Amino acid sequence: MPTPELKSILLIDDNPNDRLLARRQLSKAFKNTSVQEVCNQEQFNRALAEDSYELVITDYQLGWSTGIEILKAVKQVRPECPIVMFTNTGTEEIAVVAMKLGLDDYVIKMPRRFGRLTQAVTAVWQRFQTELRANELDGRLQALINQLRVGIFRAAIDGELLDANPALFQMIGVDSIE
Repeated sequence: MPTPELKSILLIDDNPNDRLLARRQLSKAFKNTSVQEVCNQEQFNRALAEDSYELVITDYQLGWSTGIEILKAVKQVRPECPIVMFTNTGTEEIAVVAMKLGLDDYVIKMPRRFGRLTQAVTAVWQRFQTELRANELDGRLQALINQLRVGIFRAAIDGELLDANPALFQMIGVDSIE
C-alpha cells in the first residue's frame, strides 16, 4: 500500500531567507503539498488553533520562542503530529532533549544540506503513516479477538495473565482478573 500524500506542512522560522530556501526544497519534493509559513507567535497561535497541518518543521532559535517550546505546544494539541527541527543554532544536547519530547528528526541547516530536509520529511512522513496503519490493524485485530467465542489469553512464563479476551472471562465465570 503506497504512503498517502503529505498535503500540508507548517514551516516555522523567523528568517525569511531560510523559509524561502526551505520552501523551495520542499516544493521540489512535494509538488502537491501546501506549505504554511509562520514567522511570529501570533501566526503560530492561529495555525495551532486552525489545526490544518499534517507535519511541522521548526527552527530552534526563533526571535519569539524556541523549537523546544514549539514542539511542546504542538504535541500538547496533537501528540501524534510528526515534527522535524531544522536549525543551525541547536546543539546535540538540544537534539537529545527534543527527541525525548517527541521530535521525529533533527536536521542541521546548512546550504549544502537543505536537500537533507526533504529526505528527513519523507522518512518521517513514511514512518508516521506506517505507525498509523499498524495501530489501525492492531485495533481491528483486537476487535476481532474480542468478538470470538473462544477464550484466548497471553501469559508470562511465571503464569501471570497478561491479556485475555472477554470469552475467556465468560468461560471461567468472572468479570475480569485483577
